[in-house]
Amino acid sequence: MSIAFLANLADDDLVDKNTIRSSPTTYRTALTNQTEKRKSSSSAPVNTVDAFKDVKGASRVVESDSVRQAPVDAGKIDSSFDHDSAHPSFRNTKLNGHGIPIDKAESTRSSLAPTELPASFHTALEDSTIRPGHGVETESIRSESIRTGTPPHIPPSAVGTFATGAATSGPQALPDSDLRSRATIAESNVGSKILRRLTKREAKDGKRMSRILQNEAVTEQRTLDLAIKELERLQKVQRKAAAAEAEALSTHTKASRQENKLSQTYFSAKTRWEQATAYLESCTVALEKSREHARRQTELLREKTAEVDRLRAQKATDDRERQVKLAALSNPGR
Repeated sequence: MSIAFLANLADDDLVDKNTIRSSPTTYRTALTNQTEKRKSSSSAPVNTVDAFKDVKGASRVVESDSVRQAPVDAGKIDSSFDHDSAHPSFRNTKLNGHGIPIDKAESTRSSLAPTELPASFHTALEDSTIRPGHGVETESIRSESIRTGTPPHIPPSAVGTFATGAATSGPQALPDSDLRSRATIAESNVGSKILRRLTKREAKDGKRMSRILQNEAVTEQRTLDLAIKELERLQKVQRKAAAAEAEALSTHTKASRQENKLSQTYFSAKTRWEQATAYLESCTVALEKSREHARRQTELLREKTAEVDRLRAQKATDDRERQVKLAALSNPGR
């Protein structure tokens, strides 16, 4: 089923989803009736129930499994909605803690029985936020099905492009399971000719996405090659630093031995002893600097090694996920 067709069905705020499942002809008729009803009642005062259908797409509510099995009588719901539109004194009444008129809230609860409304509508009432003067703002439950992976902790030195995984096939590119169920429901109302045309269009899009995934794989491989080259360069610097540390340690040992020997003949060679002491101090400073430099290079090597290991593991995972996604895009009908 085409994703664009599903999006158009989901974005339509004028028709109940039970009408969509009945037939395309009934869907168009209901859409025309709802549009005319909106135009005729545009001058009527806003009530609590109509606010759920008009403000910021609040009517986009996911249906429960029970609603999908048993369609709801739309006439009962519309009669309940029109009940409150006959009261023009809505804005002059007292509001409760949620911004709903006290008397209207009680009448709305009594008129909208659980057997007359879908279960998803009651869920939307519980999850909505009502603000005085702004109507009702309801967060779509469908958004909960879109899962987003939490990126792992990245050290300050790891600033690679693919440090958190690939963008198109990484841990944050998870599929939406809700689209599969919606596609299955919508395919029953689409003809075979239209379905073949949509499948052909999706196959073309799949080929384009395949090229994008292949180009991303090339880019990620280049990033990994660059990181490995940087690791090799740091290893060479660390090797030189270790050699310098060994040389400094040998020099320091010789200077210490010479200082001990000359200290025994201090009174006879005071001048020579002072020179040796100064030389020892300079060698000590050089040793500390060499050790600090070697320690810093070792830490950098450790961080870069961890980054490369993480990139290698991430790339291995991305390659497998990319192959799965390529297989799905190559056969969209399955």
